[in-house]
Amino acid sequence: MAERTKNENEDVYLYADAGIQERHGAIPLWLKLVVTGLLLWGAYYMIQYWSVW
Repeated sequence: MAERTKNENEDVYLYADAGIQERHGAIPLWLKLVVTGLLLWGAYYMIQYWSVW
């Protein structure tokens, strides 16, 4: 189903039926910042609006 190919010195897996390529990659910095921001906003929201203080 999936076959292994070489592309630019990387391990790339090709799913021939769907034409999808899969390889290892790093998570972009902007995505890390977005996730961190959402977690911080969620914590702030819970403390600010759900607490009884």
